[in-house]
Amino acid sequence: MKIVVPQINIDLLNDIAQSLESLDSKLGVSTALWNPQYKPTLDMFDELQPDLVFIHPAQIDQSFVVACQEFNFKFIIIGDSWIRDAEENFVSLPKNPSLVMTSPMTSKNFPAQWPTLSPRHGARVAQIHNAKFDPKLESEVLVITSGVEMKGDIETVCHFLTSNYRTKIIGSNGILSHHYLGDVSIFERADFIRSSKVLIDFLGAQCWDAQYLRTAPVCAQNVSPMIVTFRDIASLSTSVDSLLKKPMAYQQYTDACFANVCDGNTYFHVVSEIFDKIGEPDIAQSLKQRIKELIDDRNT
Repeated sequence: MKIVVPQINIDLLNDIAQSLESLDSKLGVSTALWNPQYKPTLDMFDELQPDLVFIHPAQIDQSFVVACQEFNFKFIIIGDSWIRDAEENFVSLPKNPSLVMTSPMTSKNFPAQWPTLSPRHGARVAQIHNAKFDPKLESEVLVITSGVEMKGDIETVCHFLTSNYRTKIIGSNGILSHHYLGDVSIFERADFIRSSKVLIDFLGAQCWDAQYLRTAPVCAQNVSPMIVTFRDIASLSTSVDSLLKKPMAYQQYTDACFANVCDGNTYFHVVSEIFDKIGEPDIAQSLKQRIKELIDDRNT
């Protein structure tokens, strides 16, 4: 199966592509990245002849309508709303998508007959599996600022952490502190996580990678019943102190977190669910097998 994933600024699409690219080519699955800014839609279809295309509603234009008429392929829409005409009716296509990936709150923004699947976070195993401990990156506490609005309470939390623990801060959103080391690549980020004892997660997205790398997540969002959360400085301090000062409790927590993320909470599992949903069980099973191999490798 030839699969095309657009190169646009949506993390889920990148995570899907990375998971698919890690599959053995002997399985007959090839994944190509498509930059719509430089390659027109019909040129992409002519050159790649895809069997499956992931696409965002912003990319749906007359060229895509023509492609639906002239090429035999499935497509999956990832987005928050569908296109409407001047009368606010949903715009129809020559064929329906195999799946729409959108949240339950935005599913009403698509035709009711289209099947939907709610996207969810998971560990980015394809990108982080080979992370290594690096003593130069070692810290008690790691904060990742990407996607976080660095002001108000967030700055207060960061100031508390840097004042009380050996703390490193990385990510795309800067903060005025000598503990802030700038933005890093996804692979450097993985080494930072692996080299830290505790990861502070403000948004509930980073904690999955921490679980896979056996670093203790402490989260401001209630993303899983087993993840330690905090609601203020006092509860944060209690949680971090407990993890840093009680090695046995720390080990038990990180072991449980690793088991939790391996039990269906990686992007291999997420992408496997997508392919199950669109009637491609062989690819779905291949993704499950691949994550099992990686987990076994991580345990050795």
